[in-house]
Amino acid sequence: MKIIWLSDLHLVGSGELLFGCNPTEQLQCAIDVINQYHSDAAYCVLSGDLVDSGDAASYQQLSQQLAGLQVPYLPMAGNHDNRELLKESLELPQPLDTEFIQYAVQAGHWRLLLLDTLRDGHADGQLCEQRLRWLQMELDRDQKSPTLVFTHHPLLPLNLPMQDQESLHSGEQLLSRLQKAGNIRHWCFGHVHRPVSGSFDGLGFTAIQSIAMQAPLPYPNWNWDTFKPADELPAFGIIQLERKSAVVHFQQFRPG
Repeated sequence: MKIIWLSDLHLVGSGELLFGCNPTEQLQCAIDVINQYHSDAAYCVLSGDLVDSGDAASYQQLSQQLAGLQVPYLPMAGNHDNRELLKESLELPQPLDTEFIQYAVQAGHWRLLLLDTLRDGHADGQLCEQRLRWLQMELDRDQKSPTLVFTHHPLLPLNLPMQDQESLHSGEQLLSRLQKAGNIRHWCFGHVHRPVSGSFDGLGFTAIQSIAMQAPLPYPNWNWDTFKPADELPAFGIIQLERKSAVVHFQQFRPG
């Protein structure tokens, strides 16, 4: 079972630049590569920050581009997104949580849990009581299927000083809840615009690059006033799910 994974598209108006990058062009290049080499994938997860400004024109541009993707896509909300416009603009799997953009999808004998960590008006993430109740009901509903969890925000700090200020609130509590479930195999998230892997108290995780632009490593340290994108290529993930394994590859691509 193959799952394609894109994050942090930060789409702006067609042809507009963002920190010198062209998100529209880069997303189209990613779609072209996916259609050429990965049209056999079951799903394409889009793990948040789908547009940069949360405006209707950017979502319209996104919808138009995704119409050319030959793989069914699974959209998620990030801190740059607008829930209502996202719901209006893109096709979403059903059933959804009543208010939030979170849902479960079966992929062979694996389950994908896609959670909504958007905290309106803030860069950091949150899972409120309502979202946690939905998660617990889903965990209780299926205690056997090996499960891959997707969020936009990281669960805990990653030794990235600037991005660590914007992690998920109450990450330790969420980690404990997932560990008790017993069938959570891996955690995938975006937001940090860097490839990072490791484990949180035994739970393996993977963070992925951005389709739009890459954040530099903190050597030397930088802040948002001095931020410049790293001179690195964009990439998307290729997740191979077997009966007893989940393997993530990263496919870089060169726009233009």
